Amino acid sequence: MIKSTRLYHTRFIGAIVILAGMMMAGCKKADQQYDTLHKQPEILAYNDAYMVGDTLVMQGRLNPEYGLRIRIGDVDSVSILAKEKIVYSTNIPVYDTVWMDRIKIVITQQMGIGPNRTVAVTSAGNTIPAQPIEILENETAGLVQPMKITRMYTLTGGSKILYCRSGNGNIYLWTQLSPARSISRLSPDGTLVAILSAANYVDGHGAFTITAFNGGGVDPQERYLYFSAVTTDNSADNAANEIYRFCKVDLTTLQLTTLNRTLYPKTASQRTLSALTPFEGNINNVKIFNATGVYPDSSGNVYINKSNFLLARLDAAGNYSYLFRFRNYPSWETPAAFVPQIWDTSANRYYTADDVQFKFKNNSVAGYLRAVAPDDGLLYCIVYPSVHDLAQYDLANQVRLFTFEPKLVTGTPYISGSFSLLTGYPQNVNGPAAPLFGYMAMPGQKLLLFYQVTSAGNFPAFGVLNFAQHRGERYAPGKVERDITTTTVTLTAGDEILNYDANGMLYMTGNSRQYILKTISQ
Repeated sequence: MIKSTRLYHTRFIGAIVILAGMMMAGCKKADQQYDTLHKQPEILAYNDAYMVGDTLVMQGRLNPEYGLRIRIGDVDSVSILAKEKIVYSTNIPVYDTVWMDRIKIVITQQMGIGPNRTVAVTSAGNTIPAQPIEILENETAGLVQPMKITRMYTLTGGSKILYCRSGNGNIYLWTQLSPARSISRLSPDGTLVAILSAANYVDGHGAFTITAFNGGGVDPQERYLYFSAVTTDNSADNAANEIYRFCKVDLTTLQLTTLNRTLYPKTASQRTLSALTPFEGNINNVKIFNATGVYPDSSGNVYINKSNFLLARLDAAGNYSYLFRFRNYPSWETPAAFVPQIWDTSANRYYTADDVQFKFKNNSVAGYLRAVAPDDGLLYCIVYPSVHDLAQYDLANQVRLFTFEPKLVTGTPYISGSFSLLTGYPQNVNGPAAPLFGYMAMPGQKLLLFYQVTSAGNFPAFGVLNFAQHRGERYAPGKVERDITTTTVTLTAGDEILNYDANGMLYMTGNSRQYILKTISQ
C-alpha cells in the first residue's frame, strides 16, 4: 500500500514536470509566433495613382529597424525619403498608445510608366505584396503652357454654327441678321467674312431664299460645305409646299449644287406617308427634312443628325440610309421632331413619334448622342440609362466597340491615367454634380472634355479621353483661367467646343451660344 502510494506520487510529480515543460515550450512558441507576426509588415491604403515626381506616403507597421526594403515597379529597392513614428490612434489611454511607421518615397521614371506597377514591402525577411499603383508621366496631351479663356466674338440673334473640325481654328456660321441670311467664316483673329449670301443661292430651279436654316457642316479640308434649309423659290410647286433643300457648296469656286429638294405640302390632308417617303434610297429620290447636324468626312461621305433622334449617312455614291436611333427620342404620343408632321389618313390624326420610329427599319439603337467623328468612322454616346458611361460605336457596322465606365467619386477627379483609374462626373465644391462639357471628337479616337470641378487647385481643366489607348490625359497643365472679359461667361450644356488650331488652342461657345470664346496661353 505504501509502495503504491509512493509510486502514485512519483508519477503525479512527473506528470506535472512534463506539463510544465510543455507549457513553457508552448509559451516560447507563442512568443516566437507573436514576434513573427509583429515583424510582419502591415500597410494602410494609399492613392491609386501618382505622377512622376509625386511623393507616395506609406503608413503602417513597416519596422524600418529590421531592414525595410520596398520595391515599386522596375526598381527593386527604392530610396526612402523620410522615416518617422506617428501615433496610430489618440482615442485610447496614453499608456496604451499604438504607434505606426510613416515613410515617404518619391515616384521616379525608372519605376516604369503605366498601370499595375507592383509594390512589395520586405521587413525582417518577410515580404508582402502591397496595393499596385499607376504611374503617370508628367506630361499633357496637347499644350505645355496653362490656358486662359477669352472672348473673341459676340453672336447676333438667329446665328447658327456649322460643324467644322479642320484643325485651323476657323468657324463657319449662318447669320440671320448681320450679314443678312449669309454663311460666313470667322477666323481665329476674330475677323468675320461672308462667303455665301443671297446672290449665291441659285440652283436648277433658279434663285431661292432661305427662310429657315437647319444646320450645316464643312469637311476637314474646308473644300466642301453642306447645309440644310427651308426655302422658297419661283417654281410652280412653291405656292402649295414648303421646300426643304440639302445643298453642297464648293468653297473654292462657290458653286452651289442642290443634292436633294423635298416638298412638304401646306395642306394637312396631303401630308400623307406615301407623299413623304421614301426615307432611304438614292439622294435624288429620298425625302430629307430637318437636318440639324451635318458631319462631312474627307472621303465624300456625310453623316446627318436629325434633331438628335436619328443619324443617317449620305455616302459618296449618293446613297442615303439611316444608321442609328438615339435614346433622345421624344414621348411616344408626341409628334416626331425629326420629320414634319405626317397625316395618318386611316386614324384621321398625325403620326406620333412612336408611329414614325418603326418606319425606319435599318438602324440600331444607341444611347444619348455626344459626338460624331466622321474621319474615324466613330460615334460616341452616353449609355442608356446611365448618365456617365460613354460608349464608342462603329458607324460602318453599327456595333458598339467599347464602353468607358468611369468611377463615380466626389472630390478631385482623376483625368490622367488608364480608363480603369479615371473618375467621371466630378462634383464641384458645393456638392452637386458639375457636368462634363465639350465632347469634341478629335483625330485618333480622342474626345476633348472640360472638367468644371472647382474644388482643386488644378481645376477646371481640359482633358482628353484616348479610346485608342484606353487612357485619359490632361490637355494642358495647371488650372484653366479666364481673363477679365470672360469672368461672367459660363459653359453650359447648350454650348460646345467648336474647333482647334495648329497651336492647340480651342474655340467654343459660351453663355448658351451668346459668345464665341477661345483659349490663349497664360
